[in-house]
Amino acid sequence: MVASLDSKASSGPALSMFMIRKPFSTSHQSGSHSFAQDQHLYESTDDMILANTLVFGHGIFSTRGNHHNKQRKLLFPLFSPTQMRVLTPVFHDVANDLCDAIARQITQGKSQINVLEWLSRTALEFVARGVLGTSFDVHNEIEHPYSVSIKSFPRIMTFPGFIFPRFFILPYVKDLGSPRFRRWVVDMLPWKSLHILRDMVDVMHNTSIAIFGLKKDSSANKDQLSSEPGKGKDLMSVLCEISRHNARTVSIVSSAFFAVKANLAAAEEDQLSDSELLAQISAQADTIIPLSKPITSIDGKPMTEIQLPRKTFVCISLNACNRDPAIWGADAREWRPERWLSPLPETVANAKIPGVYSSLMTFYGGHRSCIGFKFTELEMKVVLSSLLQQFRFALGDKKIIWKMNGINQPMAEDSEADLDKYGLPRLQLPLRVTLLSDSDS
Repeated sequence: MVASLDSKASSGPALSMFMIRKPFSTSHQSGSHSFAQDQHLYESTDDMILANTLVFGHGIFSTRGNHHNKQRKLLFPLFSPTQMRVLTPVFHDVANDLCDAIARQITQGKSQINVLEWLSRTALEFVARGVLGTSFDVHNEIEHPYSVSIKSFPRIMTFPGFIFPRFFILPYVKDLGSPRFRRWVVDMLPWKSLHILRDMVDVMHNTSIAIFGLKKDSSANKDQLSSEPGKGKDLMSVLCEISRHNARTVSIVSSAFFAVKANLAAAEEDQLSDSELLAQISAQADTIIPLSKPITSIDGKPMTEIQLPRKTFVCISLNACNRDPAIWGADAREWRPERWLSPLPETVANAKIPGVYSSLMTFYGGHRSCIGFKFTELEMKVVLSSLLQQFRFALGDKKIIWKMNGINQPMAEDSEADLDKYGLPRLQLPLRVTLLSDSDS
C-alpha cells in the first residue's frame, strides 16, 4: 500500500491523497492486521457512498455496515461455483458470438480490429445474459448505448473539473429541494461534463427499468423464460420467480433476497471468508496499524506502527501489493503468468495477502471484496479458450497508451481527434487479428 503522512493536518496525522508531505509504503502485514482483524473500523468514504447512491441507488455499492453485509450474504449464493456451473453453457454461447463477430470483421478485410470494443461488448453481454436475462446483441455493428455509457462512466467521474464540487459542494446540495428541482438545476447549468454524466446515468437507468419491466412480465411464463438469452437461469429470473410466489407484504427485492438465501444456499466450500482489505476506506474509530518493517517518519524517527485517528482517509495501492518484489521476487513487475505453474516463493505464503484470489489484491478482500470475482474468472477462461483456438493476435501500427480513469483504460496515442458519442477521446486497443488457420498456412 502506498500513502502519505501529513502531521500538520487539522485533524491530526492523516493518510491522504491530497495532502502529500512525504510518501511511505506500508506493508502487507499492516493491511492484513487492520483490515482483516479490525475491518469493522474501516468503511468506504462518505464521498464514495454518496456518489454511488446518486448514480446507482441504495444497492451493494452504496451501503455500509450491517446493511452492506446483509446484502452480500444474501447475494453470495448467486455467484457461487454451483451457480457458475449452471451458467457455463450461456457463457460459451456469448464467447461463440464474439468469435463470429471478429471472424466477420476479418473476412470484411479489416487489417486491424479494436479488440477493446469487442471485449467490452462481450463483458457486458455476459452480465446481460447471466445476470439480467437479456441481450445487448454482441453481433451488432453499432455498440449498444448502455455499453458506451458504462464503459465511459469511470472516466467522466474522475474528470478534474468534478473534484472540487464533488468533495466540497455536492454534500451540501444533495438534498436541496425536490428531485425534479435538482434535475432542473442540472439541466440549466452550462456545464458540459455534468451534462455528459447526466446523459450516461439516464441511459443506464432507463435501460435497467426497461429490462426489469420485461423480466417481470415474462417471469410467469416458463416457456418464454427458456427461450430468453439467460434461459431462465439468470439472477433476475430467479429473483422474479421467487418474488412472484411471495405473498408477504414486504418489498419485492427484500422478499426475493430472503428467499434466494433460503433456496440457493451455497455449499460450505463455496462461501467466502470475511477477512482483509478495502480499496478506499476511512477509520471509524481510533486505531493502530502495525508495520512488518520500520519506516522513517518526516522527523527522521523510525516508526513500527501508525496511529490513525477516527475519520482518517486511507488510500491503498493494490498495485504496490501485487507487484511487491519483497513478496513476489525481483521479477515482480514482469508479465510472467507461468509463475503460477510452479511453486510460488515462500514469501508469498508468509505474506498472508488478504485478497480473495490467488494471493492478489485485484479483487480486494473482506466485506468489500468483489462479490462476482468467480463470475469474472469464468468469463476470462471461456473467452480466452475460445479466442486462442481461432485467432492470432499481434500489436498494431498505433502506439497504445494507458489512462488511469478510475480504472486503467487503453487509448491510441493519436486518438484525441477520434471522439465517441459523448465527445470524449475514444477508448481503443487496435490489434492485428488473423484467423489461426490463415497465419499458420
